[in-house]
Amino acid sequence: DQGYAGRIQYGYVVLGDSSNHGAEMDGPNDPALPNNNIDDRSFPQLYNVHFIGHINNDPNSVSSDDQEPAVVRLREGTGGWFGNIVVANIGTAGVLHGDCGQEVFTQDLAVATASANNGDRNFLYWSSQNVVYTAGSGALQHDQSDTSCSTGASKPAFASLDLDPMLVLQDMTPSQDTVFTDPRPVPDGTLFNDVETPPADGFFDAVDYKGGFSADENWLVGLSWLDENARTPDNVGGILTGEDITTDTTWFNDRPILLTDQVFVRNEATLTIEQGTTILAYADNGAGLAPSLIVEQGATLMA
Repeated sequence: DQGYAGRIQYGYVVLGDSSNHGAEMDGPNDPALPNNNIDDRSFPQLYNVHFIGHINNDPNSVSSDDQEPAVVRLREGTGGWFGNIVVANIGTAGVLHGDCGQEVFTQDLAVATASANNGDRNFLYWSSQNVVYTAGSGALQHDQSDTSCSTGASKPAFASLDLDPMLVLQDMTPSQDTVFTDPRPVPDGTLFNDVETPPADGFFDAVDYKGGFSADENWLVGLSWLDENARTPDNVGGILTGEDITTDTTWFNDRPILLTDQVFVRNEATLTIEQGTTILAYADNGAGLAPSLIVEQGATLMA
């Protein structure tokens, strides 16, 4: 707000059913000020952030006069730079734009880079490779219905990828009662495609994924309420396993096996577990069931 130009990488923001926006970036945008106050324009720079909404979000914040539903709000002429962003669980709008000023909307990385190198903060860059997932709910990725944000050559319509981010275990209706959460992406899923390289400014890391988490590292451990209350798995990478075993299968000891659901070894199938294999189970599968390994009658377990 009001001239903020900080940088953030690796974020995880979650909304409840009555939460206000997961992030709000404001100008200032005051035509009465010299040069429309461009020199003091807010210019946040974000890479690799999860913004997780609530599919039934209906803001009711007592601390804000803004009750318009959206996961992220950009308004009052804010500039900024947003890359490798994930916005999910959208019930209304992913990104709400309002009260726009002279800032130029762009999704051209070369244009943004050239402007920044010239010290120009009069632009809002939103990568077209950002994931804004509406889940087929009829929601909007970008709400630019405010005419100040959709009129003229400087305000083209923003576009994002409407793809399932394929997170391991993320509730569509998160709350403090959510039993277990793993916001990491499924290995080789959609968040590992078309990843953008951040500015080489000494702050940002170049990574191979979008959103706030890699497939293996859960940095919520030791840093969050979720970890303090045993609502997220340990910081352990491994092979996610949640499907039934219907054909002969071997679990090797090179990586831990992470049980995310109840796994049944079905009739006539053989599961061989190599000596020294580590098997870890999530506390909950997201539906109230304890992940476990169950060998049916007629199946074989060799360990």
